[in-house]
Amino acid sequence: MALKQELRRYATMHLPELCVLDCFAGYGNMWRGIEKKLYITMDERRKCKPDLLGDNVKYLHKLNLAEYNIIDLDAYGIPDKQLKAIFENKTIVPGTVVFFTFIQLKNSFGAIPHLILIDLGYTKTMLQKIPTLFKKNGFEKFCNWLAIHGVKKLFYLQKKDKVYGYFIV
Repeated sequence: MALKQELRRYATMHLPELCVLDCFAGYGNMWRGIEKKLYITMDERRKCKPDLLGDNVKYLHKLNLAEYNIIDLDAYGIPDKQLKAIFENKTIVPGTVVFFTFIQLKNSFGAIPHLILIDLGYTKTMLQKIPTLFKKNGFEKFCNWLAIHGVKKLFYLQKKDKVYGYFIV
């Protein structure tokens, strides 16, 4: 946790004030001890918008992301659907810092989400016929996927099979 907190401090030190949307907050420990003007968790957003039931992807499509200069996607796994929603949300402001955690889960045999692979040009037929072929170089595929969505520079730290990183929109 200390490594991820330090990454957040470093990535946000250029911002005059921090307005954080934490999409996988848990107990909020990641941002504890870091001074913020605004800190909203997705659970708090759900209370404000009862018409948006379900997971955080629905919220990310509909929220005014201009209210935040930091979006934290510290998910256990790969936050592909959340990132796609952010890329499609036209209210995000250039300069927004987006944090992510990339963990290629072993219990799902290291599968890369089909959303990423299809955007990279793999077909559904290919994925069905030889699914194990596309499980290699997962983080490289993830980086290529971010690039086709306009991410020009990526900062990350790798610790065993987990990657903690961020990019600026």
